[in-house]
Amino acid sequence: MGLSLEQCERLGIAAEHPDHPSRKAPNVKVRIPTVNERGQNKTEAAFDRKLEEMKRTGLIEDYRFEPFKLRLAGRTYYSPDFAVKRNDESLAILEVKGFMRDDAAVKLKTAAEQFAWLGSFYLVRKNGNGWDIRSVDRRGIGTTNVENLWI
Repeated sequence: MGLSLEQCERLGIAAEHPDHPSRKAPNVKVRIPTVNERGQNKTEAAFDRKLEEMKRTGLIEDYRFEPFKLRLAGRTYYSPDFAVKRNDESLAILEVKGFMRDDAAVKLKTAAEQFAWLGSFYLVRKNGNGWDIRSVDRRGIGTTNVENLWI
């Protein structure tokens, strides 16, 4: 049986005791992502509803959420958020982001370069009540919103 924290304090070795405050993990808030039953975050779910409406009204033929995984190099993969089959039978690959980290931007640009034959790649961001949709190619993310031109 070990010494209590109080006994260790009397002996001057309290900092070594497992219950000493200095040995406990700091109070860190853990962010739990909010996802729906399909594994979509709120932004992806909102864009999914937009795509469903576009399909229903005939603007696109079909779409899928996270339909495949692309190998970029070694054990590095990229999973696009949506693949959209346009009415002309071509494919649009859409990445939906609330914010983008550097590694995600590099993966998106690399995928657009290596798999250009799959179709056109786009970055989608929420913009007030609408969507900011930018083309992506080997040069990077475009500067012009193509919201109504990508269909």
